[in-house]
Amino acid sequence: MSRYREIIDKIDFLLQSDPAAKMDLSELAGAMKISRRTVHNAVHSICGLSPHRYVRVKRIWMVRNQLRSGAAGLTVKSSAGAHGFHHMGEFSGAYRTVIGEMPSKTLADARAARSIQIDQADVEQNSCPQRLPFSALGSAPDTCSEIDYRSAAARSGDPRKLHNSGNRRAVA
Repeated sequence: MSRYREIIDKIDFLLQSDPAAKMDLSELAGAMKISRRTVHNAVHSICGLSPHRYVRVKRIWMVRNQLRSGAAGLTVKSSAGAHGFHHMGEFSGAYRTVIGEMPSKTLADARAARSIQIDQADVEQNSCPQRLPFSALGSAPDTCSEIDYRSAAARSGDPRKLHNSGNRRAVA
């Protein structure tokens, strides 16, 4: 299992170094100088996903982390594009399936939270005893074992959505 864990770590490193790069199974295997089957077996045994789905979900979490910064001038489109998503409708649907909310809501919530933090800092600087309510947002998973797709399917009400990738549509 430790060899498989190393393979997952290498995939994560490749994603961090170039989040927009095309990373299909052949390219992942070539970059690590191992067989495609070994990459597939490693990702499937550690994460329970195909390599394609794992890379896609990790990228979605990377976009979420960037959106949660609430930086001025940041847009959903620019963040998604920087992480290899170029079809915004498809991206939004995948994001909602994995995260459970629309990317625009994540960004709006982050900006609202940032505004509250700024207001709270002003209050603290003025020595006002009142504290503003603030709810901390969670963080992205560090490992694939922390990604829970079944709960995302339950939130969406349709477990078939987890198997719907790319331009294919789920069939009733």
